[in-house]
Amino acid sequence: MSKRLLLLLTFEFLFFGAVKAQYVTISDSTFRNMLISKYPTCFNPAKQMDTSCYVITNEVSLTIEPPYSYYLQNIDAIKYFKNLRVFEYRFSVSLT
Repeated sequence: MSKRLLLLLTFEFLFFGAVKAQYVTISDSTFRNMLISKYPTCFNPAKQMDTSCYVITNEVSLTIEPPYSYYLQNIDAIKYFKNLRVFEYRFSVSLT
């Protein structure tokens, strides 16, 4: 009986340890703020993104548009969008 309990506890530790949220800091503040506005439940109070957040890992389309597109310098965090198929970057300039 104790071997079964030990095996069960080991399995639970390994399984639930792997599901635990992993938080990263998005270096580009503009990109971070855009992501927070689109996916608020995927960020903790320290403005770190949960890389295991279902909404982010299963997003298939992402559009970056003004005003965010004017100031972006780094979109490295795009790598956490595992199912992304469409990426749009819109930048409009007013000619006067």
